[in-house]
Amino acid sequence: MRPVHHISDALARGEVDAAQARLARQEALAERVQEILLSRHGIKSDRHAGDGVAMLIISTELVAWFYPQFVQWQTGHKSTRHPGHVIMATASVNDPPETIARRLAERYRQIRQAAASGPGSPYRQPGRS
Repeated sequence: MRPVHHISDALARGEVDAAQARLARQEALAERVQEILLSRHGIKSDRHAGDGVAMLIISTELVAWFYPQFVQWQTGHKSTRHPGHVIMATASVNDPPETIARRLAERYRQIRQAAASGPGSPYRQPGRS
């Protein structure tokens, strides 16, 4: 994929529309985070894009969605205000890719530790079954 600044140039020349440019920037950020996850944390992931969002699938329990303004993934905790909903972690697309990758790697380690420590979903509330 071409660097993000080329997308801005192409947008200015009218070669791509704004939606294509946004998705290209999201894909570029997802690609950079994916590279950092593998090179610095040894974590493999699959990257996909479509319908205005880029995604990194890190595990069945951890998917990061790259929207135009933010990146979001599940924390593993259920909402007490909204039964059935999980709490999401959010990072700005302006955060350094290294920071986003580090936070995703931390969440991945939490999931792995929960799986290694016994049966049950990593999405259980603390102190509850």
